[in-house]
Amino acid sequence: MVLLKLKQSDKDIFLIEEPHDSELNIVIRNVVNLYNLRIKLKLMITELERLRDKGPVLNSTNNEDCISTQLQVLSLKEEEEEENNNDEPKYAGPIKDENIVNTVNNVIMESKRVLSNEKAEQKIVTKQEDVEYCIKNVTGAVMMAFPAGLAEEDPMRDLLKDDFQCKEMFDPESATLWFAGKELTRDKKLMDYKSIGRNDKTMILVKLGKKGGSAPLREAPIDEEVQKKLLSYWHKKQEEQKKLLEDDDVSYSNSEWANPKGLKTQFQGISSTKWK
Repeated sequence: MVLLKLKQSDKDIFLIEEPHDSELNIVIRNVVNLYNLRIKLKLMITELERLRDKGPVLNSTNNEDCISTQLQVLSLKEEEEEENNNDEPKYAGPIKDENIVNTVNNVIMESKRVLSNEKAEQKIVTKQEDVEYCIKNVTGAVMMAFPAGLAEEDPMRDLLKDDFQCKEMFDPESATLWFAGKELTRDKKLMDYKSIGRNDKTMILVKLGKKGGSAPLREAPIDEEVQKKLLSYWHKKQEEQKKLLEDDDVSYSNSEWANPKGLKTQFQGISSTKWK
């Protein structure tokens, strides 16, 4: 299997494996589908944490009732602050059932493990079925915690839909896949590219792009952390070189104490004699 390491950003890295003789049309679809599922799961985790800590968003009717009650006891200053915060959603409150909280925490922990960038560094492949399983677990946790359902205004409601889409996602039919600054065309196979060939142990670094868009930025030969270390090392060497140059300064040879005939002239009593 050829390992494709997708790195859209430093926070979004994963490995997917494909046979070397796979058609790139299928490979690109598989990469895009897995990438989109990961995006969806990340958003679901964020919203599940919000549901755990703050609770679901109250519907607009409940918001109006809540605001009306609060305005009766607020001072003039507090009323002005409330008007400025009218756009902020109101939440029903955190989950209080400890068993449900524990279940939610376990689901979040497992989902983050599946999405971890460290898996790519350890050469562990991310499988689509694993991400789909985590999405089902998040859905189940939400249904268990809120059996009556969520308000229309709650962001999690859209995430629970199978056809959820967002701007960060790619279209499987039109997305492009880039390797070493070149687009991998859909009418070829992986092994058609010499740098990939027929070696099933090959690992390549790829990025996704949108149809008609420019090529994604190529990965730097060294990462930011290594670059910082190299700069620090270079600066240290420069300081050491500067110190060595200072130590090699021979201007002291013009000093009186460095005169090799100083002792003789002192005995002769002419050490302070100046010649014109």
